[in-house]
Amino acid sequence: MSPRACRGAAVIVPDSQTPVIIAGGGPVGLSLALGLARQGVRSIIFEQAAELPPFPRAIVVLTRTLEVFQSWDVADAFRARGEFVQTVRPVSALTNKQLIAIDFSQLADETPSAGVIVLPQETTEKLLLQELRRTGMCEVRFNYKLIGATQDESGVAVAVAGENGETQEVRARFLVGADGAHSAVRAAMGLALEGMTYPAHVFLADVGIADERDNLPWPRVVAGERPRGAIRFEPGRWRVIGSLSPEQAEGTLPQAFLGEVVRETIGSGPYTLLWHSTFTIHRRHAKTFRKGRMLLAGDAGHLNSPAGGQGMNAGIQDAHNLAWKLAFALRGGNVDLLLDSYDAERHQAITEGVERLTEVLTRFGLLMPKAMRNPIGAILRRALSFRVFANRLVRAASMLNTGYWRSPLFLGKSSLLGKRAPQPELLVKYTPTLVLHRPSPDVLAAAHDLGIPDVEVVRAHDWRRWRCALPFAALVRPDGVVGSFHRNPSGESVHNGARGALGFPT
Repeated sequence: MSPRACRGAAVIVPDSQTPVIIAGGGPVGLSLALGLARQGVRSIIFEQAAELPPFPRAIVVLTRTLEVFQSWDVADAFRARGEFVQTVRPVSALTNKQLIAIDFSQLADETPSAGVIVLPQETTEKLLLQELRRTGMCEVRFNYKLIGATQDESGVAVAVAGENGETQEVRARFLVGADGAHSAVRAAMGLALEGMTYPAHVFLADVGIADERDNLPWPRVVAGERPRGAIRFEPGRWRVIGSLSPEQAEGTLPQAFLGEVVRETIGSGPYTLLWHSTFTIHRRHAKTFRKGRMLLAGDAGHLNSPAGGQGMNAGIQDAHNLAWKLAFALRGGNVDLLLDSYDAERHQAITEGVERLTEVLTRFGLLMPKAMRNPIGAILRRALSFRVFANRLVRAASMLNTGYWRSPLFLGKSSLLGKRAPQPELLVKYTPTLVLHRPSPDVLAAAHDLGIPDVEVVRAHDWRRWRCALPFAALVRPDGVVGSFHRNPSGESVHNGARGALGFPT
């Protein structure tokens, strides 16, 4: 049965248990459940809170995450509610002069979503929950706290406590912790978040602006002794952010301080304080995201600086990578191979991608001495005038540069292995695709007899995108990543490459 045909339909699971339990009903847990639903897999979410929180927190959906949402047929809802931005032009809050331009439209040749969406996290969660409930494939239980979990060879036993304090045990084949920085699942796995805390204290404040200042250009930057900035994330709602001295971070921020920050970044005038918070910045991750049938995703597995807006987006991409692997494990794929590949791939993406970028942005944005900001800014503006550098920066900021090279699933040989497919339409399918170029009859026969449901066989549109003029066969996984590549393939190599890249016996 096609995963897309399963939406809202009853699905027979391998046994009477719910296949997947998810701890945490934030954007990562909701995304994982939606990804599973698109693959025809039921799940239960246990969320400790009584309802979705009303706070914006993350406010940007990056390009790679838009591809994820498009593959789950929910991107249009996000575009309708948020502001789609193709060029980000930070300006000086003092002069309104543009400082640099980050042009996402230059990515139009490699992605169907060449831009970012500015949207508060509360709306992101509402849209995901709304779509998830439409599927009929997930039961979301609020006011349930996970208090313990054990596992054996066949599954996981999860103890949860409801609002009245009564506990119950629920069994599943797999348990995923998407329950944040203080993850109960991570504790049950015997893991901690290891890493460092930056010597910086940061504040966030969301304010309501109801006059002409709401039409000011943004993002707005103040390069003072302690850098500050502001961004409008919805009409009439602005986020101001900046660093604090250790003394300021010790107590509650006074109204006068917040008023001064608003005046510096947005201008003088009335405002309504909607929400504010102070925090320290961490760069931490668990040493593994998998132990047996328990897995971690999002902040439960990794905490990162908010610089660059990659935290929530990285967690949603964890879910995108994991959902199809859980589904294929439930369909008879090699459980260890599939789940080890999740750990290897996403661990690498976090430690060698997200952490490196946020390290640079944090040290150059929040921790850089005032005397160095103008010279570094001039160097950055000059570097952005070179197309190669500008493209690399935009791809990193949009998370399109995420690639995997240490995974037990990859088969064959190509520089494209572990990277996003070079045909944009293949990035947003969430089903496997076998791409053929100049196939022989033997290859065609093998391609249509893989023994795996829902694999679509297509011809390569342009061999130059695939960097190979010879006959080839490439398997694109449901997450849009090239999983196998064989030049001058035989029927056997096509069969084994496609099945092996999806975790099935060859």
